Amino acid sequence: MTYTSDQATQLPLKIGIIDSGITKEFLQHTGATVAAAARFNIDWQAKRLTIQRYDTSDLGAWLAGTQTLEIDDATGHGTAVVSILHRELQLPVIYYIAKILNDNMSGSAICLTEAIDWLSSECQVDAINMSLGCDNFYWQARVQAAVDRAGANNCLLFGAAGDIPTLPSEAEGVISIGVARHQQKRPTRIDCMALDSEITIFQQGYWTNVPISSSYACPQLLACSFNLQAKRISTL
Repeated sequence: MTYTSDQATQLPLKIGIIDSGITKEFLQHTGATVAAAARFNIDWQAKRLTIQRYDTSDLGAWLAGTQTLEIDDATGHGTAVVSILHRELQLPVIYYIAKILNDNMSGSAICLTEAIDWLSSECQVDAINMSLGCDNFYWQARVQAAVDRAGANNCLLFGAAGDIPTLPSEAEGVISIGVARHQQKRPTRIDCMALDSEITIFQQGYWTNVPISSSYACPQLLACSFNLQAKRISTL
């Protein structure tokens, strides 16, 4: 996504997060803005995909405690990812939350592709952070098709790369993010690599330093890419 100087200073970035949801505590603590959210789930017994979408009215009621939404982050993983973006991005930002991971950090590639389509087509986000991975390549063609559609919508996709090949980071068109300690282990590509050993995240109600992982390097380098782009525009 390329911005003019006016757009870079006036329009907030629209960032999609595909992960385990987000906590009310983080939003209330930071004032971060979520414009829309959705929960993607598959009932395998009924062989049915369900999608629950929430708008700003629903989110406001949830924050006020008058409505229950199925986007709460029991694991804290999605919240940590958003907290890195919130801390690192030097530009105004609005978040769009797509929850596909359950309380056991498990999800479906079908939900992943549906979330990519929702964020890139309906929400028209500028970028999507995917700090997750699946080593089952049965769904590779489906994931690649969703990535291609997002690219056609001028949406940048960032995926965390582990020490074995996984989707979506291996899909063509996804910016694959890794960490230095995986360099000697994995026979797969890394487009960008984080060299830091620690990173600051919001966890259990406070900010704390934790060892960096590719899950956390992914939003860090997403933020860095937009910060650098804005800096280049400002110096024109």
